[in-house]
Amino acid sequence: MRKLLLLCSLMSLPLQAAVNAQVNVQTLTLGETLQLTIEADQKVRQNPDLSALSAQFRIVGSKQMTISSYTGGEPRFTTRWRVILRPLKQGAISIPAIRVGDERSLPISLMVLANERSSNPLLSRQLILETELDTNEIYLHSQSILTVKLFHKQPLPEEARLSHPVTTDAVIKPLGEDRRFSTRVRGQNYQVLERRYGIYPQQTGLIRLEPITYNDGKPRSLDQPLQKNATEIAVLPQAHQKRPGYWLPTTQVLFEDNLQPRNSTSMGQPIKRTLTLEAHGIIASELPALSPLKNELADIQLDNVILEEQMTEKGIISTRSEELTITPYERGEITLQEIRIPWWDVSQDREKEVALAPRLINVSAASNTDILSSDSVVHTDAVTATGTAEMAEDTPDSASQSTFLIWILTALAVISSLGWLYSFHRIRNSKEKAPEFTPLENSVEDIEHYDLAEASSFGELTQACDQNHCAASQILLLEWAQHSWPDDEIYNNEDVARASGSQTLQLLLMDMEHHLNHDEEHLWKGDLLIEALDKIRERKLYGSY
Repeated sequence: MRKLLLLCSLMSLPLQAAVNAQVNVQTLTLGETLQLTIEADQKVRQNPDLSALSAQFRIVGSKQMTISSYTGGEPRFTTRWRVILRPLKQGAISIPAIRVGDERSLPISLMVLANERSSNPLLSRQLILETELDTNEIYLHSQSILTVKLFHKQPLPEEARLSHPVTTDAVIKPLGEDRRFSTRVRGQNYQVLERRYGIYPQQTGLIRLEPITYNDGKPRSLDQPLQKNATEIAVLPQAHQKRPGYWLPTTQVLFEDNLQPRNSTSMGQPIKRTLTLEAHGIIASELPALSPLKNELADIQLDNVILEEQMTEKGIISTRSEELTITPYERGEITLQEIRIPWWDVSQDREKEVALAPRLINVSAASNTDILSSDSVVHTDAVTATGTAEMAEDTPDSASQSTFLIWILTALAVISSLGWLYSFHRIRNSKEKAPEFTPLENSVEDIEHYDLAEASSFGELTQACDQNHCAASQILLLEWAQHSWPDDEIYNNEDVARASGSQTLQLLLMDMEHHLNHDEEHLWKGDLLIEALDKIRERKLYGSY
């Protein structure tokens, strides 16, 4: 009985997480970095105690993540920390045991070799080139910051050149202006030229940044310019999200709306709305569309989309602003639905969401100005038809005003008639140009009731494609797709391709994204895209989709 009670008490104690540590290399050159991975086989809230590392290493960066898996139908969790270290001295050194909670990892032995360039008195004393990544393992489309430092004792000559990082697998953006300051290295004074870059990978896997080089035209040992080795970054695919949709990996998100929770207007009077999404650590072209453009009681038009990027020392801050016009055409209360934007917090490695509460618009009857204008039309028609003595009693000024109004009404009637004839002609031509499709019953009536907002949006998209404006076509494409498939959640090109079901369109959109991401917008041609979209619209209009 006593043994049973002892066993039960032991089972009731919290299980300790086993802690393991490993490195990616065990031999490296002084000045290079290594990656220390620490794993606990449970969800752990405590951070590892890294204070023991400070004696022999400089901690360049760190990142925590929780990995979930299923074994035998049961969930399993692993907490992982990745720490980037730079040794402070050469020779045989070790990574001491790392404590996580009450558990410790085993020590790890390392060998740090002397840097051949540091043995050269000229290079070690006069010029030092260093590069640092805040993290070398990031999610697709998220941000890694590369810092390049050139230490020099003498002023740099005018012909001196420091290269920029280059890769075909990521978007690279300079973060602000060069910094210049003084510091001491190994007891000696140096001037420092510092540059920062934001690295935003566009594909998963291992990407490689070409070596950073410094060259002032002077001869060097081995007849080579001063340079750092190539930098590698491991790019993870997007994490699993409970709510499927676009992928927005960032560190902070702000969502703003200029509309108050309650607003008032009258029928036909437009309201201006501006939605603004701000995200840190992601380029502006990756920000999603913000507002649904469908409402049963109002017409919602997207007037403008503004993408902005602000470069800071801590990274990029991107903003997407959408300017909309909301015109109610029914009396009563209009509800603008709640807007939710899911995003992935890369610092905490978990899914989050930012939302705007619904907005209400109280719509009253038409204004007195509209009613007075309508009464004036009726009065004028009555006087013109009867020709009574009241007409004769009007003053010359009022008579001239009435005559002027009659001419305006006549002109409006003529214009309306011409517009109706033009619309009818377009409808008939549309039917004649689609013999390969089987029209639905009452097809002319269907065409007449076709979404005018969609047609207007497609016209603007067509014009942008005809002029080969790649960025503008990208924005207008999302607007048109939201009109065309109002029941779908469309935020990016992948959503458009999925809604259309067209493999051809998917390939064309991939080509568009390639031109946008590689600063080749001037080479993009929009004729093939608009041809593909024309066929999709015809299928939606004349046949089952």
